[in-house]
Amino acid sequence: MSGLGVEEIEDANSATPDFNRGKNGEPIIQMPDGKSKRYSRQSSHGETLEEKSGLNNWLVAKAVEGAAKDQSILARAIASSPYEDHKSDWTKIRQDAIQAGRGSYKADIGTAVHAMSERFEKEHDYDPGPKFLPALEAYSKIQRDLGLVSQLIECQFVNDEHNTAGTAVRLYELTKPLITPTDEVLPPGTLVVGDLKTGSSLEFSAPGYAIQIAGYAGGVLYDVVNNVRIPTPTINQNWAIIMHLDVESAHCEFIWIDLEVGRFGARLAEEVREWRRAWRRKDGYKATMQHVKVADSTPTPDPALEPVVEALSDYAKMSKDQLLGLANDQYNLGVPKGHAKARIIDAIFLHEAKVLDVDKLKVVIVDEAEAVPEEDLDAWIDYCRRRLDIVKETDEIKEWMLIRWPDGMLPPKSISSMGEAEALSKFLDRVEAEFGMQFVGGQPAPPLQRRER
Repeated sequence: MSGLGVEEIEDANSATPDFNRGKNGEPIIQMPDGKSKRYSRQSSHGETLEEKSGLNNWLVAKAVEGAAKDQSILARAIASSPYEDHKSDWTKIRQDAIQAGRGSYKADIGTAVHAMSERFEKEHDYDPGPKFLPALEAYSKIQRDLGLVSQLIECQFVNDEHNTAGTAVRLYELTKPLITPTDEVLPPGTLVVGDLKTGSSLEFSAPGYAIQIAGYAGGVLYDVVNNVRIPTPTINQNWAIIMHLDVESAHCEFIWIDLEVGRFGARLAEEVREWRRAWRRKDGYKATMQHVKVADSTPTPDPALEPVVEALSDYAKMSKDQLLGLANDQYNLGVPKGHAKARIIDAIFLHEAKVLDVDKLKVVIVDEAEAVPEEDLDAWIDYCRRRLDIVKETDEIKEWMLIRWPDGMLPPKSISSMGEAEALSKFLDRVEAEFGMQFVGGQPAPPLQRRER
């Protein structure tokens, strides 16, 4: 045993013990704390990365062939149609159809050859019959030529990194130096994992095999009788061997498998599995699939303005004088002046728009007796000019103002009416509020007095 210290396993393996398994065949592994945990089968860990279109097409063809050969299967399929209403019945129908089409033949042969190879190696007088003897002899010859001695046969491993478990066909000890594809020489005494594969081709399954064998090599030996991990010797982590045996042609070849490639695939497969789990979770990736909606145009409340939210919520019910009072800081707002003032001025504009909408059907006449004198207009033009000069002193404020300058609004030198002066004054209110500028003194009397008839 080359000092493995696991002789007791050989006796137990003579009865071909297996993992405790769940209802779906998954290994049940006992953890160091005494609790049991479901592990994935090591052989299926890499399936998520395998190209299975060829295999699936072949299985479909075999199922169709089986249904054609066995009319009872066809009758059951017809009786269980449509599929959507009888899903539970179709699992057995599929299995029986594939079996009838000999779709499981090669898998069954592979299982049998595994057992035969063990007996052929242990029992020198074992005769598997003429169909299998040539293949097993070819296998045994290459094993001897390469100097590979089986230290363990059908040995169970658990890999706690990926929560996988499975049975490796061989744990070989080298008695001759062997050279790897990277020109590394493995000296005698090196332990390598070997796994027997009996398919006609490795073309599509090799990636999954690499992941499977890397899981064995990177795991620890597991006593399936007593359900405990046992001391594991140093196993080569760079290379393992696939023994590819084609029973039909009695052809056998031993092939190196790069374990680093296998470990990379194992990590990638784990990420894919986690992606799928995340997708299935209620709060996972699938939760991002929402109906397309138009964004809510309601502005997000500014936390800094919370003290005035309540006051502004009913601004439409306020009079213009009340709103102007707020804008001129006649009320204690409790927030930065500039931001609060900007919000309130916006409220004034919106308030006036609502008033205009309501009053569309009314006739508003300006009383001639209350028309604004020309000198008042000049005062307002001068007031706007002084405010504009202050604004233009700062390049940032000037640039902001010019970008937002309304179409049709006149500068002070071109103003000829109170309406034009009032529009410019309101715009300057917004500019000053945006940048928290100080109030410019010398504001003239209200520009226009209106009464409705």
